[in-house]
Amino acid sequence: MLALCVPGIAVMFSPQFAPAIKSVIKHPGEWANLRDGIRRTTPLWNNAVEGYSSFLYALGTTNDKAIAVVGRDGWVFLGDFFNKNMSQALGRRHYNEVELNAWSGTVGGQERWLAQRNIPMLFVVAPAKWSIYPDKLPQWSEGRIGTHIFDQLLSSQQHLPLIDLRPSLQQARSIGDTYSPFNSHWTDFGAWVGWKEISKKLATLNPKFNDLYVPPADGAVVNPDYGSEFKAMISLPEPNPWTMPKLASPLPEFAIVGDDGSAQVVPGSTHTGLLDLPRNTRNESAKKRLRALVLRDSMGDSLSPYLQAAFYETIQVRHNIDNQSLAPNVPALIEKYKPDVVLYVMTERHLDNVLSESYLWLSANNYDLAVSQGAAVNVANESPALITSGNSDLKGPFALTWADSSKGLRTVRVFLKASASGVFKIKGVKDGRPVEFAERYAQGDNELFLSLTSEVDGAQVSFENLDPSVQVSLGKVSMVVQDAK
Repeated sequence: MLALCVPGIAVMFSPQFAPAIKSVIKHPGEWANLRDGIRRTTPLWNNAVEGYSSFLYALGTTNDKAIAVVGRDGWVFLGDFFNKNMSQALGRRHYNEVELNAWSGTVGGQERWLAQRNIPMLFVVAPAKWSIYPDKLPQWSEGRIGTHIFDQLLSSQQHLPLIDLRPSLQQARSIGDTYSPFNSHWTDFGAWVGWKEISKKLATLNPKFNDLYVPPADGAVVNPDYGSEFKAMISLPEPNPWTMPKLASPLPEFAIVGDDGSAQVVPGSTHTGLLDLPRNTRNESAKKRLRALVLRDSMGDSLSPYLQAAFYETIQVRHNIDNQSLAPNVPALIEKYKPDVVLYVMTERHLDNVLSESYLWLSANNYDLAVSQGAAVNVANESPALITSGNSDLKGPFALTWADSSKGLRTVRVFLKASASGVFKIKGVKDGRPVEFAERYAQGDNELFLSLTSEVDGAQVSFENLDPSVQVSLGKVSMVVQDAK
């Protein structure tokens, strides 16, 4: 009876208990959030939960296998709640032909569009822990591991701008751990190994990337208690050894540049975390005045000091591949920053998300091809060839009408600014019947491309905003027509 009563009594003495009860009486739906506040301020509760998790961990399991799975030698891996992580580790989640084509079309199409602007692109799939430490997966996985999605992409018939860091990260294990038992990310040492290989690959893409700064290091040092990623997830407070490169000298300081142009100088070891994005950095001591647009996730945290040391300027933006409705509009970022290179850094488990912008990049390349072949660029309202009418904020009907009756490939470029991400619908006529399709726009500036031939053969399309709460302002609209062969 005492054991049952003590936790309740302990909770009543929590400083958050009385305020929480008063708030719940007024707003019952707040209980879930307030309960966590009570738990954090009740040591007995915390200790009981942590003790229970540690007991299960000692038995080789966890209280939620969808969150965390215990492997060999006590290493813990993310479960299937996180992008089907374990299913990917076992090769049970892989791409079908449609998914493979969608991913290849998006990345390959973007690479071709950037190449027309002399901007190299490199897509870094930062390996999952199970890619580098398969020997730490649970004993029951032995002999049950199939093909991984990344291997499907590497063997794709379409050349893709990918780099395989797995051999280097596996080989570096003889010097120091490139990943850790209680974290899903590569260690600082693992990120250093990765950056060394990335810099070599960039040099093969263009000579201007020769001799990108890679800080010399003499092995690795270990922080014995970096902190467990799984403490917040499953209340498992195990000490987590974390390896860092033993650098010969400190990284050069750099400036964090604000939107207003202000600059805050910080030590070179400063990480740019996921929650710091977007961030613009400038390093006056960089050997070359090169600018990198880095679209990344949390695997870029440990990589960021090396990027910030190597490039004169970095523009680091969250790619949101794990939530593509919030993804940035890359053509607009290119127009704004005019980078020397576009670098994606994506954790391997995000391959569970199939990229969905192959249509955008196909249309963007169609537009470039038509212009290169001498097609006239018709700008709306500058001649009778292309006319817009209606509300440019898309709060009402907005139409695009053209006078040219040719049947060639018709591609429209639309500049658009939005207060938040959203979707608009394009309506037209095909073989005398109404047709429609949707196009996503991002928060901020957008440069969108729409190929209309397969959907529309009339002389007009209309635009309708599907998110009326979003403020939208259409800018310049133009069209090119590529003659049918």
